[in-house]
This record gives sequence, structure tokens and C-alpha cells, in this order.
Amino acid sequence: MWIASLPGHGDVGVPLTRDDRAAMGRVSHLGVRSDVRGRDIVAPAADMRNETGALGLYEPAG
Repeated sequence: MWIASLPGHGDVGVPLTRDDRAAMGRVSHLGVRSDVRGRDIVAPAADMRNETGALGLYEPAG
């Protein structure tokens, strides 16, 4: 489990994660305190060489 923290605000968020394989992790839920929402961007990454077509998941979102 990870805990996100901001200077002057303390603990503000918790992503629920798990490791499925040695080279991959998943975020299943992301909780952020309501008073600090909208301050930062969460940007997922995809290996463009991934043979499963992972990039296609993100392309429709721009």
C-alpha cells in the first residue's frame, strides 16, 4: 500500500495496488481527500511495444 502526501496537507491519498507479475503492478482504486482533489494528474503508462495492445486502451482518451 502507498500513501500520497502533500507538504502542508499531510496524507491525502491512498491507491490500492497489487503486483500481478514481476514487471507489472495494478491500481484498482484511488482514494483522495475531497479538499485536495483536482490538484495533480495521474498518468498511466503503457509499453508501446507490448504485444497485448495495451496502448490501444489509452488512445481513445487522447
